[in-house]
Amino acid sequence: MTSIRTELRNRLLFGTAFFLILGGLLLCFIIWLILHRGFDEILLVKAQAMATLTTREGHLIESEFNEEVMPEFNAEVNPEFFQLRFQDGSIINESESMGDLSSVLPILGENNLAFGSVELEDGKSGRYILFRTKPIWEEPDEDEEEETEEEDVIFEIPDEVNADEATVTIFLARSRETFDELLWLIFSSISGVVALIIGGIVFVVGNSIKRGLDPIEAINAQINVIEPEAGKGKVEIESPPSELQSIIQALNQLLERTHQIISRERRFTSDVAHELRTPVSELRTACEVGSLSIEDEETTQLFFQDISDIALQMEKVVSNLLSLSRWEQDGMQLENKEIELRNLIQDSWEHFSDEAKEKRIELDCRIKPGTTLNTDQEKFEMIIRNLLENAIDYSIPGSRIRCHVEPGNPSIQLFVENRPANLCKEDLDHLFD
Repeated sequence: MTSIRTELRNRLLFGTAFFLILGGLLLCFIIWLILHRGFDEILLVKAQAMATLTTREGHLIESEFNEEVMPEFNAEVNPEFFQLRFQDGSIINESESMGDLSSVLPILGENNLAFGSVELEDGKSGRYILFRTKPIWEEPDEDEEEETEEEDVIFEIPDEVNADEATVTIFLARSRETFDELLWLIFSSISGVVALIIGGIVFVVGNSIKRGLDPIEAINAQINVIEPEAGKGKVEIESPPSELQSIIQALNQLLERTHQIISRERRFTSDVAHELRTPVSELRTACEVGSLSIEDEETTQLFFQDISDIALQMEKVVSNLLSLSRWEQDGMQLENKEIELRNLIQDSWEHFSDEAKEKRIELDCRIKPGTTLNTDQEKFEMIIRNLLENAIDYSIPGSRIRCHVEPGNPSIQLFVENRPANLCKEDLDHLFD
């Protein structure tokens, strides 16, 4: 079974790592897209600049491309590449760096602009632009003979081609080495930062979960040493989290109830032993007496009468115990009928008249004759006798036990009052145990 600690750690770490990696990849893609567009923008600007060096006068196209003033096309390391083509594919001008690259150049389709990747002469990866444009028209100067520099390239437009519609295609390429190194540096930095963040999150999450679950560990440790039987059943955590306060309170209440149940069961067992010890002792004494006077008919009759009384007393104790057990476990069926409350109380008092006279205790029954109650007479009488017996046992000699009723909803409230001796406030919680 997976622990809460492991489940929380795995979910937090995997979830955080997933979104961090996803965010890192998205950031890398955005950076790549921005730099890629920037790289293409540089190619486009340079191609447009090359287009300004291509002019037309009549049927002649002049290319003023000069590698001496453009050293990037003649560099020994990472040179750039340039080529100017006529619309029929004829090469007008190109840089010396082109070499055999002309044979693998792509063909520009219907669009006037295209970007792409190409393997350069030195085997490195490069980026190119194809840019179709019309040569810039220049009016010929009839008064002054134009001087043409030696480096300028003159291309004559074929007669069958409309010179005004003639177009040229500029090919410009450069190495991606510096661009790829920059991308690799950025991606490596982002990956390192993400890995560092994940490592930090692993530490923080692990430490946070540990500290967050420490109160639970403390609760568990205290529960393992709790002894409800001894009354040591309380969980105490200093400054617990708000989420655990209700749990601790519920645990303490449960432990307190468990302790009360155990204590009540112990008292119950002790009371049962006390209740049965007296009739058992009397039964044993009666048997001893009966065995000595078996030939005396009168003594024998008294012996069997005592045996019968003791048996009835024990039967009553056992019956009461069985009734309590059934009531606490499955409940019991009630046989309700209308009873006269005053008569029931007075009849129950007669069972304890001898004990009451001995302690000079009187019954003050203030219930009006004719007061009726719809209930199970046998079980209600058991309750009344228990109340009266306890009232006699714990009342001050020479006092009175008062019974009276008050209107209730939906029935009535019955009060049995006595003056007890040595009753403390702490005893009230256990008054009805």
